[in-house]
Amino acid sequence: MGIRYLRIMGIGISDNKLDLIDVPALITFQDQLCQGKIHWPTKWHSTPYKKLKRILLQNNKTEVVERVRAFLNDQLQRCVISRRSHDVGGSFEEGRETSDPATSSSAEKVYGEDLISYQQLTEEQQRVVDFVLKGYNTYIGGSAGTGKSLIIRVLRQELVRLGLAVRVTATTGIAARRLRGATLHHSLGINMHGEFTRRADLNSFDVIIIDEVSMLSKELFEALDYQLRRANDVELPFGGVQVILSGDFMQLGAVCSLSIMHSALFRQNFAMLKLQTPVRQGGNAVFLRQLGQIRRGVVPDDLNETVKITLYEETIKYINESVESGVVNLFPTNKEVEEANLIELDKLEGMPVSFPALLQPPCLLGRWSSTYILKIVLDDPRDVEVPKLAAVLEKYVLEFVKGTPFATDLATPRMGLKNFVLYKIFTDAFAFRVRIPRDMSVVDEAKLALHLRAMEPWLPSQGVGVSLQDIIDSPNGLHTDTDIYTLTRYAENYPVSAPLCLKVGAKVMLRTNLSGDLVNGSIGVVVGFRELSIHCFPQFLATPDRNALVSRYADFLQYEHNFTPPIVPEVKFRNGLVVAIPPATFVVGGFSDTHHYSMEIVALPLSLAYAFTVHKVQGLTLVGRVHLELSRMWPCEHLLYVAMSRVRNPDQLSMSSFHNDLVRCASECLVFDDALPPVERVRVLPHFLKATWMRDPKRRKAIVNEKRKLKQQANVKESTKSHATQSAGSGAGDVVVSS
Repeated sequence: MGIRYLRIMGIGISDNKLDLIDVPALITFQDQLCQGKIHWPTKWHSTPYKKLKRILLQNNKTEVVERVRAFLNDQLQRCVISRRSHDVGGSFEEGRETSDPATSSSAEKVYGEDLISYQQLTEEQQRVVDFVLKGYNTYIGGSAGTGKSLIIRVLRQELVRLGLAVRVTATTGIAARRLRGATLHHSLGINMHGEFTRRADLNSFDVIIIDEVSMLSKELFEALDYQLRRANDVELPFGGVQVILSGDFMQLGAVCSLSIMHSALFRQNFAMLKLQTPVRQGGNAVFLRQLGQIRRGVVPDDLNETVKITLYEETIKYINESVESGVVNLFPTNKEVEEANLIELDKLEGMPVSFPALLQPPCLLGRWSSTYILKIVLDDPRDVEVPKLAAVLEKYVLEFVKGTPFATDLATPRMGLKNFVLYKIFTDAFAFRVRIPRDMSVVDEAKLALHLRAMEPWLPSQGVGVSLQDIIDSPNGLHTDTDIYTLTRYAENYPVSAPLCLKVGAKVMLRTNLSGDLVNGSIGVVVGFRELSIHCFPQFLATPDRNALVSRYADFLQYEHNFTPPIVPEVKFRNGLVVAIPPATFVVGGFSDTHHYSMEIVALPLSLAYAFTVHKVQGLTLVGRVHLELSRMWPCEHLLYVAMSRVRNPDQLSMSSFHNDLVRCASECLVFDDALPPVERVRVLPHFLKATWMRDPKRRKAIVNEKRKLKQQANVKESTKSHATQSAGSGAGDVVVSS
């Protein structure tokens, strides 16, 4: 349908590329559009169509042909580029090594490298794909380099070919980038507190794939199950959505959280299997054996015969004097990564530009009730039994919401979060507030507020030593000195809070998601600097919130740090895009230890990309030289194995300050991994159910159709409003080109 109406405008398809093949038809269409004789088709509402419409309305006949031709060529190139490999830097491999890691054109890579067919898989990998396509929730395990990521890419192709809605995610940005997906948090709208902010979209998926699940926490995993059940209104694991997990629990795990290995949901509802045949280091039997030993916590006797191991003193000389371009330096801590990056930056010519971070005042994170100030009426404020007071207040609120859908939300605290906050704000007074459930309507919120106001006559009868003194709507300024101290410490330890030093030619990594093509983990090179204003960024980055942030950061640079004028870096990314990088907001705190106050850090979302922590590169294949510096590394389970298994050949790898105590393995992970069967012996238990798309496709189709219908209604409503505005402006014609 779209091609047919492009043809009306004089835009067609030749054998080789999109081109203008009927200039008179294009001019005629432009004339009629400008005169109001025809309207823009209702379904042409996406960004490319809007740009095309702007070209037609804002250019004369002599210019419009060339501008449209240039626009179409640009769109063609974008389509080609978006299909290229999205490797992270030149040192991270998905296809082959490039000669210039930072700036090499993705057009140099063959598109076929990114599309892996089922027939190209090994027999073992094909069996895994065949099993997953049966519709069961599945965990795909296996050591590093066994082809788990390759299987995910083929699975996505096969599932999409079946007409299914598939979301490919990973627990880290770099791992997601390699799969041409997004992080789990970004894909499903999960904020820093584990809250699902786009619940209405959760019934849109047939299949959700999550890579690097060793880093997925038990709490978030079980929250995903709960939200998918609610969204799909089906009391089945994950609401009938097929969930495919991939990873290796013998690699780095979730930080400060329990692994999903401890979840009964995972243990009882997933068919589990393990890939047995390594393909990454398949050509080196000795190195493969050594990696297998290190993976199990055993130090190979002949390791120094395979891998170059140096002393710390030699490493310092190596880092400071003879680091070659393109070498990936791996360190255990962010501090060491920062030091190595600055050494590389110093090697570039030119003066560095330092971009400071702006720390904002504390603000309450989340949706909360007003703050109720409870005055202590006892002679000695220390006599108040705080646990008893908290229990009485919580019971008072829960009695009101009992029997409503909000009761479960308020009665169930989540990791690091509380639904009822009570703390001493003055020596003789407490502050109390209640978290408002996300799905609570404004009407219900008003009823809850009336109930809380009714505490005034109720509290004296409870014998808890307080009375309601005041109700404050705004939470601003109601944090404690301890909250400020804690938040400031969090902010100081957050990587983006340190000044960002850049030069032209610096290799950088994006630390946030800007668009589908520019995501957390994208690698590029600084090609220049330009004046900071809301007009220096692409249209897709222009939002009211971002414009306000840009203005705030520009004032901060100009008036507090003497930038005249304020500037931002322009970065050329590997997909060919050159983009001025806008400031972004990063949030620290917001948990119960700061009474849910948070602090925003406004900073440029970039970091130097010459060195990385081992956590950052888990799941990737590194090409070229790799050096692992271990002098300040503490014994950490699986870390050394993850770092060493990133390379195909031991000749790529060198280590310094190695000692045997660094080779560690968690016993529980070893027991779990040893129990995983090969795909030939995968067990399907009697209570396992196939996903809704396989078991009840009619129901799945009905849901999809309903979503499509609602979207179409919204588009028609928007288009009608646009047409009414356009007609009022032109006062001409009522002929509409229907789509």
